[in-house]
Amino acid sequence: MLRAHPEAKAVLVDQDFEFPVAVQAIKQAGLNVKVYGMYGGDPAFQSLRQGGPARAIAESNPEASGWTVADQLLKYFVNKKPIDPLAMYDHPYPVALVTAGNVPAGPEANLFPDYGPLYLAQWKAEGYQF
Repeated sequence: MLRAHPEAKAVLVDQDFEFPVAVQAIKQAGLNVKVYGMYGGDPAFQSLRQGGPARAIAESNPEASGWTVADQLLKYFVNKKPIDPLAMYDHPYPVALVTAGNVPAGPEANLFPDYGPLYLAQWKAEGYQF
């Protein structure tokens, strides 16, 4: 793709495993192209720490949305409450821009809170028993 578009200044990768691969390919090709991505993980964070073409990752917590899904399914199957197609908007989950300047140290750093205890407390308050 970059050979076909040598004027490119940046690439965006949409999977964590693609980020370090794109960085390495651009380094090996000697190109002056910046790499941006979504969803970090250890290899992508390591690429950010090393600098070079690696510039930034938009990081979010995909596990958080799983709690909203569990909440909707619990209410649907137990209370026969219709699934709310806008439920994800009721619980806006944070997104962080991670760069070489703020990349967390260590493996799989927790950038976001664990929403599990919040949902479990809510369910308990609503009378669900587990």
